[in-house]
Amino acid sequence: MKIEIARHERMSETGSSLVRLLQNHDMPVLDLLVREAVQNSLDAALDGPGAVEVNFFIRTFETSQVIKHLEGIQDGLAARYPEREYRLMEIRDSNTHGLTGPLHESQCTPEHYGNLIKLIYQIGMPQQKAGSGGSWGLGKTVYFRLGAGIVFYYSRICEDGIYKSRFAACMVEDETKADALLKNLGSNRGIAWWGQLAANGSTMPLTDEFVIHEILNDLGARPFTGTQTGTAVIIPFLRNDLRPEIEGGDSTGYQPPWNSSDEEYISVALQRWYAPRLMNPKYVHGKWLKAAVNGQLISVDQFLPVFKIIHDLYNYGLAHMTNSEPPAVPDIYCESIRLRNVLHSSEAGWISFGKFSRTDLWMGPPDNFPSPWVQILGRELPQDTNPPVVAYTRKPGMIVGYEYTGRWVDGIPKSDKDHYVIGIFIANSNNRLVEEHPRLPGQPFLLEEYLRGCEKADHTSWTDWIPNKKYLDIVHRIQSNLSRRMSGILSPKQEVKEMQKDAVLGRMLAKFLLPPEGFGRGPSPSKKLPGGPGRTGVNGTYARFVSLSSPRYDDDLLCIDFELFTGKANSPIMISLAVQTESGDIEGNEWESGDGVGTPFPVSIKKAVFSSIANAKSQSNELSDKLELVNPAVPAKSLGYVFRGITSSTFNRFCGIEIEGAVNKVIKGSIWIKPEDRGVRLAIKVDALRGVANA
Repeated sequence: MKIEIARHERMSETGSSLVRLLQNHDMPVLDLLVREAVQNSLDAALDGPGAVEVNFFIRTFETSQVIKHLEGIQDGLAARYPEREYRLMEIRDSNTHGLTGPLHESQCTPEHYGNLIKLIYQIGMPQQKAGSGGSWGLGKTVYFRLGAGIVFYYSRICEDGIYKSRFAACMVEDETKADALLKNLGSNRGIAWWGQLAANGSTMPLTDEFVIHEILNDLGARPFTGTQTGTAVIIPFLRNDLRPEIEGGDSTGYQPPWNSSDEEYISVALQRWYAPRLMNPKYVHGKWLKAAVNGQLISVDQFLPVFKIIHDLYNYGLAHMTNSEPPAVPDIYCESIRLRNVLHSSEAGWISFGKFSRTDLWMGPPDNFPSPWVQILGRELPQDTNPPVVAYTRKPGMIVGYEYTGRWVDGIPKSDKDHYVIGIFIANSNNRLVEEHPRLPGQPFLLEEYLRGCEKADHTSWTDWIPNKKYLDIVHRIQSNLSRRMSGILSPKQEVKEMQKDAVLGRMLAKFLLPPEGFGRGPSPSKKLPGGPGRTGVNGTYARFVSLSSPRYDDDLLCIDFELFTGKANSPIMISLAVQTESGDIEGNEWESGDGVGTPFPVSIKKAVFSSIANAKSQSNELSDKLELVNPAVPAKSLGYVFRGITSSTFNRFCGIEIEGAVNKVIKGSIWIKPEDRGVRLAIKVDALRGVANA
């Protein structure tokens, strides 16, 4: 094949920058590979019922038979890889369209580049197909991190009833390394392609079937035949250090058994990230996924226990989603997550979950499977209680992430060491937002598109974005409602709730029988925290809230001057109002819920002013002007700090403030609070990712 060296052009990427584009140091490279490769195949699925088939092969190849096809770098490859044989990986899909579209950029139009050009010759060109996984066009860079940076692409397509084959190669390497293979071959960008010559010294894929079959034979790959269409991505000189390991094992020296080989690890990674769609004919958004490793099909019976549970929970949620009769499963729940004012129908999705014992997870003899944490994270959590774990997914059926800390699970009770709460959130992808489409005015703006825009290049989390310059906070609201729904079912609160209702009713009766007491008792000043005379304490990990003086009254509003130390954890801080009762503090969502009091929360924030933000040590104010938060729908922002109002889910009471971007800071300000019920006693709570302090 003829070589084409990438020329230096304005704003062009280099090889060293390309391999760093998908920066994800939290996830093993084989997991990134499985997520990206399978998603590419699913995005190219043929229309109609059935399954997309994806097969991962790992085998050896004869070095000399492959490097002879790579013009310009044969000598460098032979010197770097002197052994007779090395390993390669082939990722092969079928029942897909293949790499369709023009063969060369000169044949493209601005509206139509095609999958072939996007995958092999361009970077950062996203998949536009509705319901697809790719939204950045960067995930494919993981291919270049698995071997020598060389990737072969073979595809067979059908256009106008005619079957055509295409074959090309691409190389991306760090051009700054001393042994870079392309450094003396012209422009030193670290990028090259191989194929047949095209215009102006460039190349395009081979199309000669005889030549393509000869190269495939040298790679040990089979050509597509008959009416087959699909794509094979072949990565030679596969590295031997791709699998993660627990350094020294866990406390007992244990290593997960699937860490023993790349094949075993890939099999588990397929279950970990595609349990909802893998071997699931009930999947409703297109073709389901049939996957194999070295020709061995992965069946549901072979799933690790936690992924079999995720698979079943997803199907349980699908039954609710499609209004079909769900299977009768004891102690399995499916709750609708509803949002007001942002969606045409309030249903944002469903959370399907349950609490599972060690027996349910086959952790005892004779099976002795490792814990869900080892199956999901590859390691144990060193603690005596088990936090809940929530997975979440949208239309493509890939699990975006598994969360066991933070907003997805805040407030959900932990389990003892012998039980595990496991859930999966299924987005109602076809629901429409009331907001106008950010790019296509007049066109429906689907929740699927919003959530797709919430994902970064590695698709490992959802973070709210701002279409049309408006904060929609859909993900944040989903998280809050989900954790409240799960907590309401999993917490043994019935007796507590009855006590809370009795306490509230008693207070209401006291209003009529006893003389008024003004606005009740406000929060008393907190004790001084460590840090010296006159200091409220600016050390430690957790957030701390201190009233600087006794509450005062201002135009029938209760005003509290405060100082807040945000803590050292890089996580949002929540200041929230609560009502104190004999049975504990009740916050807004719990008060207004059907299982709570069921009336509007009796206190609300009218205004918050933040007068200074200072580093905990230097104490120098970073704000030039005060920040005011009056309307919870309009955040106050400055210097990367965001103060966002939080409202109760049922009656939209302004009852909390979320602070983002402040780590190890001291914030001073004042909050004006309106008590709607003079008989209640107010509490102010400060919650962070770790730790809770009451004022």
